[in-house]
Amino acid sequence: MAAASASLRQKLLNLRPPALRSAFSTGSRCLKRRSGFGARYIPEECKTFYYPDGRLWTTPENTQFLSRYGIEHDIALATVPAMDLETRQVVQKFTATLSFSPRHIIDPFYVKYLDPRGHPLGASQKAKWARWTEERPLWLICSVNGGPKRVVRLRAMRRARHALYTALEERGYDKYGNGKGRYLKGTLRIHLNQPLVAVSVPSHEFGPPVVKLLEKLTSQPRTRGTAPNASRKTSRPRAW
Repeated sequence: MAAASASLRQKLLNLRPPALRSAFSTGSRCLKRRSGFGARYIPEECKTFYYPDGRLWTTPENTQFLSRYGIEHDIALATVPAMDLETRQVVQKFTATLSFSPRHIIDPFYVKYLDPRGHPLGASQKAKWARWTEERPLWLICSVNGGPKRVVRLRAMRRARHALYTALEERGYDKYGNGKGRYLKGTLRIHLNQPLVAVSVPSHEFGPPVVKLLEKLTSQPRTRGTAPNASRKTSRPRAW
């Protein structure tokens, strides 16, 4: 009896309400016809509504929110950029894979907040994303391969982030890409393929060439008194 109840409960959870619809990014619609995509990662808890081809099954409200703020849900839209020899050697030494998009992309682990069945923290997280599009032109996603102990993986990601933030500061930016008279806009993904190596090599070499690469890809002049997305005429919704 208990097994039958559990099975019925699972079936009910997997039902798709008729009011829901799919949210497609431009890239996910054209996935099979475009090349150069980065790796797509779908967390286990999102696999019932986030499909392998990049489609997202979510509510109309979430779809409108993503469109209004120019936010993408599909990490595969971040592509591996062309790098000069120096940058490529440093990145390889750190066993990292870099991918970049000029648009803001949600960290795959946060796609859970777009669950069509709702999420208790969904509204507060969307409020953060809306604020970040105004205050944080540069979004960073740091990920790591599994294998070593969790403490090693966390340390590897901390070293990568610290190296990037230090290099940004040295170039006159804050950790979110805001600089005097300019800013860096987009999403940078740093994936560490061998965390044991990443925690043992000098991290101070990693940041400077990555920041120079970002400047080539995305540096934009800032108009006095305006935020990176100030040209958008739509106002921030009070609730979703």
